[in-house]
Formats: sequence, C-alpha cells, structure tokens
Amino acid sequence: MKFVMGKATLVRISVMEDSVIEHDARQIPDYNLIRGDVTGRVVFQNGDEQLEVCMANRRPLERVFGVDLIYLNTISRTWAAGVR
Repeated sequence: MKFVMGKATLVRISVMEDSVIEHDARQIPDYNLIRGDVTGRVVFQNGDEQLEVCMANRRPLERVFGVDLIYLNTISRTWAAGVR
C-alpha cells in the first residue's frame, strides 16, 4: 500500500506464485520456526506440539495430490493440504 498526502492508494505489484508459496510455508501463526532445509521441509513448534510443512509445489507431490503445501501435525499424526 502506498500513502500519498495522507490517503491510501493501491499499488499493483507482480509476485510469482512460487515466492508466495515459499513465504506461506515459513509463516504459521502462534508457532516458532525451529528448523528447515533445502528439501522444502520446515518444522514449527508451539509448546509440545510440532507442525511439519512440506513444500509440494512443482514436485511429484503436487502432481499426486494437486496441492502446494502439506501440513503434518506430528503429535496427532494428522495432515492437511494447502492450495494457493
């Protein structure tokens, strides 16, 4: 958003989908990022709970599941998928 003389105006920007997905993979509210690696897998922690996020974008997992990100709760062993 750009401010001109106290008024907000919208500014058009171009963002690549890949960049947005990478950003989303590293931002989980109320969780702290504790590790990540070049495979696209990151681990977050909130108290005793850990959440793994796996990047599927442009990889075989995207072709199989049709999603960009896969979220795994390591305590409950449940997973969810996210599509951008």
